Parts: sequence; C-alpha cells; structure tokens
Amino acid sequence: MEARELELAERIARAMPGDRLDMGSTEDPKVGMIYIATKVDKERCPHGFWACQGTARTLHFKPDTDLGIVRQVLVNDAASFVEDLQAKGVFSNGH
Repeated sequence: MEARELELAERIARAMPGDRLDMGSTEDPKVGMIYIATKVDKERCPHGFWACQGTARTLHFKPDTDLGIVRQVLVNDAASFVEDLQAKGVFSNGH
C-alpha cells in the first residue's frame, strides 16, 4: 500500500502551486503512515496535502502561515479524517 500513497503524493505535489516542495511522512498509531507535502506560492500562501490509506486531501492556508503549523494541521486533519472513515466502516483499523 505504501507505493500507492507515494505515487499519489508525487502527482499531487507536482500540481500544487509554488516552487520549493517539502515532503515528509509520519506514523500515526491509529491510522498508519501519513505522507505530507507543502509548497508556498508567489503570494506567500502555503499549500499542503496529506495522503493516507489511499486517500488524500489538499489544504490552502493564509499568507505567511508558519510551515510547522501547516504540517501539524495536515497531520491532524489526516488522522481525524481517516479515523472518521474507520468509525463508519469505510476503512479497516488494520491500516
């Protein structure tokens, strides 16, 4: 499953506005591996996305938002989104 998220992450990252791409990942005990990426556009607005368990979501932030905050919001959003899907029976808890 990991290759699927990495491929998804790479495709989304290429399409995001901005020049410098930062990518990373973190392991969440409840949902598994979360891949994140951020870019900052010409207006200094960070764009980010997360990919986890074959799904992904993009987020746009206010100008000059600290990238540390952006990364934490992405991880929190991914974990809560996937946990909600697990609770509804859409995803398994076995990540």
